Amino acid sequence: MPVITVWNNARSIEDSSVPPKLKQLFYKAREVAFNLAIDPDADKKLKDEMLFFLCAVHKDSHPQIVNHLIPLILKDEYLPNHTRNLSYIIGDCTLDWQKDILKNIIIKLSQDSLRESCMKILASSLWRTRNCIYNLNLDQVNTIINALQEESRIILFALRKNNFDERNDSIMYTCCLETLFAILRLRESDDLTLLELLSPTFNERLSLCNENLINISDFHVLNVKERFTFSGNLTLQQAVEKYTIGNLGENEIRILSIEDDGE
Repeated sequence: MPVITVWNNARSIEDSSVPPKLKQLFYKAREVAFNLAIDPDADKKLKDEMLFFLCAVHKDSHPQIVNHLIPLILKDEYLPNHTRNLSYIIGDCTLDWQKDILKNIIIKLSQDSLRESCMKILASSLWRTRNCIYNLNLDQVNTIINALQEESRIILFALRKNNFDERNDSIMYTCCLETLFAILRLRESDDLTLLELLSPTFNERLSLCNENLINISDFHVLNVKERFTFSGNLTLQQAVEKYTIGNLGENEIRILSIEDDGE
């Protein structure tokens, strides 16, 4: 979808390279989209498309979206149906309201009924821009690690009991790997407390999470969708395993591109 490409990598309509005429057209389109999205009489499919447009442009979204639409889709009963919208609107998380959304998503990780949905949001949003991850504080990183450990434990338990859902568990396994790989990029920090938190030697939860993910990979029944490529033909699982224990070979992770698969 063109709007995803144009607003990818934290691009904004306010960038200096954007022609003034395009800005004018965008602001007119944004106003129309917002009015349709909140119109109770508008077709639901059209409303959904307008909402996605407003989320895909992240920081350039309509100013009133924070008051009218975001509180609604953040409600527990609606959030599972809006994981894609929420992962996009977080953007590079530079605005206060974007940080509030990310904060809410992380808080909801502690709810069993919402953990999977929140993990899907994080797996996408933490990779869409390079700097989004650096908005996390120690408590939030710890909450994510705890959620990863619990989710990976549930998947492993289901596999051992031969009671797994191949499609859903494959998606969640991939989300766990991608989210873990994302937060491990915080090792670039000079904060010793954070570095200990991200070390399986000092953090038992992270060690258990990594152990679960390795054990899950031994079953060879989940279809892991690879969205990243690594040097040396490593799989996503192998890259996470090596990077978690500090043995990737290359200490730097770079985002070369992000492809949207429509999920």
